[in-house]
Amino acid sequence: MIQKVMLFCACICTTLGAMDNAHFYRATNLWQETRLGIDVLTSFDISAGWGATHKSRNTEHHTAPLFDLYGPNNMHDLGVNVPGKSNTNPLDLILSQLANTPERTVFMPGCHCSMPHPFASFSIGGKFSIIESNLSLIQNAVHGFFGELFLPVRNIKINSICFKDLSPDDEEIPNNKTPMWVAFQNNFDAILARYNLSRCPINETGVGDLTILLGWTNNYQETEFLDFIDTTLKFGILVPTGKKRNEDHIFSIPLGYNGHVGVPFSGDIAWGLYDWLTIAAHLDGIFFAGTSRDIRLKTAASQNGIIKLAKGCADIGKGAVWTFGLSLKADHLYRGFSALMGYSFAAQRPDTVFPCDSSFDSSIANCDETLQGWSMQTIHCLAEYDFTKDDSCAGARIAAFYNIIVDGRRIFKTNMVGGIFGVDVNWKF
Repeated sequence: MIQKVMLFCACICTTLGAMDNAHFYRATNLWQETRLGIDVLTSFDISAGWGATHKSRNTEHHTAPLFDLYGPNNMHDLGVNVPGKSNTNPLDLILSQLANTPERTVFMPGCHCSMPHPFASFSIGGKFSIIESNLSLIQNAVHGFFGELFLPVRNIKINSICFKDLSPDDEEIPNNKTPMWVAFQNNFDAILARYNLSRCPINETGVGDLTILLGWTNNYQETEFLDFIDTTLKFGILVPTGKKRNEDHIFSIPLGYNGHVGVPFSGDIAWGLYDWLTIAAHLDGIFFAGTSRDIRLKTAASQNGIIKLAKGCADIGKGAVWTFGLSLKADHLYRGFSALMGYSFAAQRPDTVFPCDSSFDSSIANCDETLQGWSMQTIHCLAEYDFTKDDSCAGARIAAFYNIIVDGRRIFKTNMVGGIFGVDVNWKF
């Protein structure tokens, strides 16, 4: 039922952004505009958007199959140094014998670069889709101060998963017909099950992380050449209400920031010109507190990709997330119609892990490509109509947006389309 409601909102309804905003799996949302400083003004917005993709951008900024964003998924050394591996278990013997098989990489010509095809590795494709709704309630107090509550709701699906053997198919040994590699593929699901891993599709619906913010805004109009200079500052706490990643599902994605408490802040400034043009700049960031839990850990420097057999408790330090943006808005070009173009650069700093179990090597665990952060560049297009009248104490807004990813590293190429319905109420009649 919740998915139908979100889809309906996406079909009927300025884009809405807040602190649970920048994620690697979909285009960054456009940030909120500078806040009007009207005393006791109330604003409620509900946004909805949809996106889907089969592609990612890898560590070299090149387009790749969905789960090759960290490079080829190496199976050759998957079992190296994994705690609990037995010399008498037939599945563990396959892992050991595969690791003892010589390594080999063939470079195949691609569109932009030579694509590596390592022996005993997979390219993993699939389809990612997301329906996302964002709820925002902002209440002004007096003298420019206000409070805000922001909560996203997401449905994430990953299906059409396919594993493609990247091993060379020529006559040189080893190749895609090498017996130990064939034996590994025939027993792949059994090996995953032995280490409590599943490669089943994902369909998750739930809330993201709740953001609680306090802010201050100033609308300055005593200028000689400009129409106005508006500034807005926000600071608050991000509560980890979103469902965490399931470490026993290879393709699981957290609905928020994976259980980390965050301290968000943002700053916005806007300049008005010619009674119709607004130029704006935005900066926000989130610093995260550390946490401890059981996660999948890399056990050999040569391992690569999203599949890791070993699992252990670790202290996790999550890298800060930053977003910088610029926008140009033609405000009320005709009656209540406005149009906006914007650009944003978002990035997450690398995560760090400190295994609690001495059987794990911290330096190896931290050379995991999946921990190295990501970056994304997005173009924002928006069309909005404001129904508010000058003498009215309440007014509504509708808008449609399209967020387009133009570059990035270690991200899904998920463009987002959707819109927002918003209501503003001025209680000072």
